[in-house]
Amino acid sequence: MFHSYVWIILGAAVLKIFNLLPASIEKGAEHWYDLITRAWVPAILVAISAGMVDFSSVMAIVMDPSYISLTIITVIIAVLAAGFAGLLVGFYFVESAIGAGLGMADMGGSGDVAVLSASERMGLMPFLQISSRIGGALMLIILSFLAPFLM
Repeated sequence: MFHSYVWIILGAAVLKIFNLLPASIEKGAEHWYDLITRAWVPAILVAISAGMVDFSSVMAIVMDPSYISLTIITVIIAVLAAGFAGLLVGFYFVESAIGAGLGMADMGGSGDVAVLSASERMGLMPFLQISSRIGGALMLIILSFLAPFLM
């Protein structure tokens, strides 16, 4: 019933929550992550920017004041709400605003990389990846239930 992507995310969450992986595997994954973020992030950002962007569409969007203003307002509200919600539970405002606010408003994994590299907070990548994956999985679950009613 669920998309296979949901099962992968849930499986990874269970492994981490119940501490089922040996520390050596977790440490190896951490070292691999460090290598990837240092060596490949600049190349990935250039490839995504140059290869995926339709510049005529970008210009059309930039010239539409209502779209730009709604986008800016959405990002500002998301950042402020996430920052203040983080303060309420004892997190730092800036990290909460970046992790939850900008992480919500970006384009998934590639947006996470762009946001965190621009803010020089690549250490928050695991949190954005988890929120992107779990949020995406939750959307798939919700839409799995709603899709029959929407067709």
